[in-house]
Order: sequence, then structure tokens, then C-alpha cells
Amino acid sequence: MPGDHNESNRNIASFALALVVATALAGCSGKAEQSKPVARNEARPAPPIPAPATPFGNSVEPSAYIHAGRFTADVMEPTTPPRAAELIARLQQAARKNPEWFREQVKLVKPGEPLPYDPRLGMSQAEYEDFLAMSRQMKMQKRGEVEISITSKGDGVYALDGGQRLPDLTGVEIDAVRREARTPYGVARGQAAFNASDDSALGAWNGVEWKLTQFDPKTNTGASVKVAIGKLHPSGRAVIYYNVTKADSSGKARILLVLNYDPGARL
Repeated sequence: MPGDHNESNRNIASFALALVVATALAGCSGKAEQSKPVARNEARPAPPIPAPATPFGNSVEPSAYIHAGRFTADVMEPTTPPRAAELIARLQQAARKNPEWFREQVKLVKPGEPLPYDPRLGMSQAEYEDFLAMSRQMKMQKRGEVEISITSKGDGVYALDGGQRLPDLTGVEIDAVRREARTPYGVARGQAAFNASDDSALGAWNGVEWKLTQFDPKTNTGASVKVAIGKLHPSGRAVIYYNVTKADSSGKARILLVLNYDPGARL
């Protein structure tokens, strides 16, 4: 039905934006190497010096990044240059035009890496290079503060609670033993460690992440979920990242939460 097709296109567009934010937060220093720029006259600035490969050691244990207690957390939101916002809109339009191709491309890239260049992305190769550079300029700004609670339920399970001000966080659980993140939208598995460099939207940070990607093109339903916990370098502030795009018979859900807090400042 036309309405279903339009809803599917909106879901794909939301996922395209989520991919941009996830790439910006990953801040991989080599991600511009996915495609080669065309010859240009102007000189390009030298790439930023990456953060140490393992600024907090190489622990992949979730328990190293999660802390029980009540905390005052900074709520962060992304900001982008005006030109980047225009190119993001074009990427979303391209994703709506070729949804099946776009989903397949997303499956092929590693976490934190951009899509390789293809004309179907809706921009020239030079524009895509500029887009990747501007994605690295995306920064997270503090929007406010909120009180969150992290409860240890035993057996390595930590329950997150955002209270009335941040209800989307409530219901998320980190299982450090099973190495998975349980959410109201499904269980994210496939735990992976990461080190994000200085040019990420949050700056240098490292930690662990879990992903869930399920989509049924026949029913235009499914979910994309990513949960990550980590530490900022060099401050040591803890980070919680929660990104959801979901579509079902009741409609669609779009959640993006980026929080950081001082693990030593319990309320």
C-alpha cells in the first residue's frame, strides 16, 4: 500500500541519519580511506593525530565501563555544519530511493565505518569526501542534565533507569556475563570493543558495544538497535550510547540518547 511504502521510506531515512551519527561518534581516523577523492586544487588539512590506541587499556569486559549508583548525567545532542545537514538530507533521499541496496550496503560495513562511495548515495565523489570530513566535524553539545540510576541486579546484570525525564532509558539492561544488552526493542548481541579517536563527535573514548539489526522488507517492520558503554579520554567520564530505529504495526520509534557522567560522583 502507498502508506506502507512511505512509512518504509521514512524508516530508511531515519536509519541513514542514525548511521551518520554512529559514524561520527566512532571517529575512526581511517574512515575517509573508504573512497579516493578526485583531484582538487585546494590543499587539504592534515588529519588530526589519533588518540592512543588503548587510552584506558584493552579491557573488553563490560563491567569495566558500567557503574551502579545514581548519577547526574549530561544529556548530549549532535550539531552539524549547515552544509553537512544539506548533504545528510540528500543521503536520506538516496536511501529512500534505493532502500534495499542501502540496507545491503549498511550490512557490509564495519561498526563506525562509512559506506564506500557509490553514485547512488546521491552526491558526487568530491561531495562525499566533503561529507565525510564534515561528519568528523559533528560534535555533541550538552543539552541539559538528568538524574539516572544504574542498579546491579546480581550475576553481572545492570539495569538502567532514566526516571520520568528520560523514560526511553528505562528498561535497558547490560549483562556483563552473557555479554549482551537487553532493550524493550530486542536483545543486542555480538559484543565488540572499540577505540574512538579524538575526531569523534564526543572526542576520544573507548568501550564496548552491542548491535541488533532486523528488518523484514515484506512487512516493512524491524529494528536497528545499538548500545554502547565506555569512557572518555582523558577525563574518565562514563558514556552511555543508545540508538534505536524501529517500525511495527503501531508505528515507528526513533531514539538517540548520548549521556556522560562522573562515575565517582554518586548521588
